[in-house]
Amino acid sequence: MKCKTDQKHIDGHFKKIEIWCKANNISLIGGKEFLYCPERSTIFYNKKCGKKKIIFTLLHECGHVVIQNKKDYKKQYKTQYRALFDGRVDGSLGWRVDVLKEEFEAWKVGFSLAKEMELAIDEEEYNKCSSGFLKLYCMWVANPKEYGNM
Repeated sequence: MKCKTDQKHIDGHFKKIEIWCKANNISLIGGKEFLYCPERSTIFYNKKCGKKKIIFTLLHECGHVVIQNKKDYKKQYKTQYRALFDGRVDGSLGWRVDVLKEEFEAWKVGFSLAKEMELAIDEEEYNKCSSGFLKLYCMWVANPKEYGNM
């Protein structure tokens, strides 16, 4: 599917994502970074990015919402979940690999959500956007001191 790049369609995509978030009790707040904060039931997004990148990344953050609300989340991402209670695990290689697994899955789920919401999203462009973020996460897993907190 080609993404309609004109303002009307991009705004329509944003509106549908807003509706999905509201239906899932998630707030959307524009700011300086992209982040899903489950403790606050909030997705933060960087308002200064291009509109298409915002749409793609919001879908990805919605993917985190879906993943983290699955019944088997604790089982699928054991080390990541354990880190919430055991500081020794936080930052370990196993924890970083779990984070990376979830990041890959969130991009995949985000694209599926776009289809569910009937958003005209160009899969190639979406994958190009996700690849840029995932490349950084892969480099962070291998060298966390150089890349800091992701």
